Amino acid sequence: MSELLSSVGRAACACNVEGVAGHYLGMSARDRFELIYGRHAPTVKAYVMRRAPAAIADDIVADVFTVCWRRLEDVPADPLPWLIGVAARVL
Repeated sequence: MSELLSSVGRAACACNVEGVAGHYLGMSARDRFELIYGRHAPTVKAYVMRRAPAAIADDIVADVFTVCWRRLEDVPADPLPWLIGVAARVL
């Protein structure tokens, strides 16, 4: 019985945990990109706004996510540090 509860608990927990690398495995590239963009674009833009004129911030964020799309297979399970690194290089 405890084995059954343990496996049910793991399944319920795993399905509700966001940002776990395994959750990306069954996603299409577009869905994964949209998820990454939706979660991290505001933070990337805030980072860029602190370091660049507001007039070019949107263009820089667009460049960051263009790199993200092109290198989607290289994006780690926790993409924010990777995205910030890309933003720093784009700046």
